[in-house]
Amino acid sequence: MALTKLNYTGQGTIPIASIPTITGDKLPTIPINKMPNAPTFSAYQSTIQTIAATTLTKLNYQTILWDTNSNFDTTNMRFLPTVSGYYQVTASLQMGGYATTGQLYFYKNGSMYKQVTSMTATSAMTVMSGTTLVFLNGSTDFVEVIVYINGGQNLSASQTGTYFMGALVKNG
Repeated sequence: MALTKLNYTGQGTIPIASIPTITGDKLPTIPINKMPNAPTFSAYQSTIQTIAATTLTKLNYQTILWDTNSNFDTTNMRFLPTVSGYYQVTASLQMGGYATTGQLYFYKNGSMYKQVTSMTATSAMTVMSGTTLVFLNGSTDFVEVIVYINGGQNLSASQTGTYFMGALVKNG
């Protein structure tokens, strides 16, 4: 696909991809994913979990929404892929109360990898979420989600409130 340049009212130019011409009633074929059968998963908390104040706590994800390669471990609450590569992982948690301080972490192989907190709090609810890229070797590397909050809270047990998901974005 050829790149063209588009002038705009800022500084310089922005490269954009040219759009293929559509003829008749057929849309052009554009490859979306060049990694067939790339592992992806989504797990969520289906049972309320109580988080103690000022304690690092691993989040529990009891229910798998999907797991295309059977790599999410509900016993140890972690993702252990069997395909080497770079994975984008995302986690979110919802608490039924107000927390003034909180951090959400991704741990790799039992050690802190990234702090990814994005926190929104009201008097009725607190939501924390984050995402990161991580290289996993496809044999022994795993990722899990850890939370720290300043006051004890119960987490929401729902697939839309407290979840952990990921997908392979580049083979390693």
